[in-house]
Amino acid sequence: MDVAEVEEGYPGAAALFRASARAEGVHAERIVQAMRDRGIPITEQVPGQPAIGTTAENLRAAMMAETQERDSTYRDALEIAAEAKDQALMTMFDQTRDTEVEHANLFATAARNLDEMKTAKTYYVCGKCGYTSDFKMPLCALCRVHEHPHAVE
Repeated sequence: MDVAEVEEGYPGAAALFRASARAEGVHAERIVQAMRDRGIPITEQVPGQPAIGTTAENLRAAMMAETQERDSTYRDALEIAAEAKDQALMTMFDQTRDTEVEHANLFATAARNLDEMKTAKTYYVCGKCGYTSDFKMPLCALCRVHEHPHAVE
């Protein structure tokens, strides 16, 4: 359990943060594997300490971070992959960018409807590409995998 869930009473927001974290883990695994496949050395990086605010502030900050990743990080990575004519890498970065769009949308909706986050919610994360949704689909809307998505509550 985390601050959003316990101290402020937003179990729906807590589930969204957990689902997003799981999706980011999928992204990291895909990127590390792509690097290994291409013989690129992987260096360990220590993550910075995030600023912790209220649930509403954290939702807005997460939305802005996902938007930045969409508009900068993954757009730039996609351009580099295109220059290298690496179709597999282009597909991976395009899917990851699309996933970040959905994350930003989910965080924005949660921030706008904060009272709805006081109830428990379930989110679904594709184990292959990290696409995250607030409803269960028979297959991933992004990568079309037929596996059952991971439910995050």
